[in-house]
Amino acid sequence: MKKRILSLLLFVFSAFLWGQSKNDTEKVGLKGKVKSVEITLYQAFEENGSVKKKAPLEQGIYDEFRLNQFRLLHRLGAIKHFVDFLGQIIPCYITYNQDGNITTLVAYPKTDREYHKSFQYKENQIIKQQTHDSEGTILEITSYEYDSQNRLTKEVFENKRNDGGVIWKYRYNDKNQITESDYYDIDGTWMGKEIYEYENGNLARKITRNDNGQPFVTASYTYNSEQKLIRIDFEAKNNFTHLSTFTYNENYLSEEKMLIGNDNGILTKYNNNQEITSQITLSTNEEIIFQYTYDDKENWITMTTFEFGKPSRIVERKIAYYP
Repeated sequence: MKKRILSLLLFVFSAFLWGQSKNDTEKVGLKGKVKSVEITLYQAFEENGSVKKKAPLEQGIYDEFRLNQFRLLHRLGAIKHFVDFLGQIIPCYITYNQDGNITTLVAYPKTDREYHKSFQYKENQIIKQQTHDSEGTILEITSYEYDSQNRLTKEVFENKRNDGGVIWKYRYNDKNQITESDYYDIDGTWMGKEIYEYENGNLARKITRNDNGQPFVTASYTYNSEQKLIRIDFEAKNNFTHLSTFTYNENYLSEEKMLIGNDNGILTKYNNNQEITSQITLSTNEEIIFQYTYDDKENWITMTTFEFGKPSRIVERKIAYYP
């Protein structure tokens, strides 16, 4: 039953829980009135002292399996900023409306994994998201409902591939903070609950309970005197433990350390644009270096990664702007 719950949790990943006020361009750090973004990845190599690119790659920074693992941990409460940053880097073409929200996305174009997403809004709130394949066959539909205070109260995810899905219902306190979310199978069978506890106005704990009412995941949050998140302790019923710590340079996140078990983990470093500059695998001390070039809006348009001192990947972003 637990595996069934975890698979359902993967289907619905609500960004509103961790940043409801931002539009989609702000969530990914884009500046200016962005109209569209095209992302292409290439394998890189060095020749005569210059970094050059080979044919385009068909997958992103992370493969889908690993990305889904990270998304599940995030959904359960283990926030990872490096996943928010690197997880968006896949071969794709994205369009935005003038409010800065996504209207269409074509992922993995011209491959056997190609899929399309479309997004519908009402008064700047998303009300429907639909996924279809390259031939137009609908694969997934997610619909959203809000109350009179514009708070998300219900999500319905329908998996058209197998007639499965999940329903989420949300409740809030008088401070408009989410306090509970119940999730159901698409047939209405109750599957479990997420409970949110607050201290001094900050989220202190997130507890996920299974259909027996027993907690199987608990995430606890610690803040500094400036109310910035500095630590997440994550523990699952199967003795899986996970620790994340965050270090700041004034108002900017500068380091994020993720530890799984005793010595396995990743140290990620950021610049003041909140772009990754380095990732170190702690168990091996192997480091990936990230270098960027920028357009006149200060959005990065190329990212080059270096592993073992040699170029490994080039990411290009073609960004178009509204006049």
